[in-house]
Amino acid sequence: QRTDRYEDEPEAGLNAELNSLVLKNAEKYYEAMAQFDHSSWNVRDSHMVETLNTLMNYYGEDAKVIIWEHNTHIGDARATDMAASGLHNVGQLVR
Repeated sequence: QRTDRYEDEPEAGLNAELNSLVLKNAEKYYEAMAQFDHSSWNVRDSHMVETLNTLMNYYGEDAKVIIWEHNTHIGDARATDMAASGLHNVGQLVR
């Protein structure tokens, strides 16, 4: 009902794309949570990186970003015991 308000917004397409991404990945996340294992971690961190990539693609090569996350998300999981459990994180995926 409110789409006409946002049709002329410069980031309207980006907002729609990110909202769709959240819906798609939320389903994956809840399915992973229902398995009661660590797979939801990977789904969540993959979603964060997918969102970051979408933003970077939208704003172009010269765009800059600051990522503020808890150290378990931003450090490289390959250098921790997380790797032995099959977990990855934002830091690893971005590198």
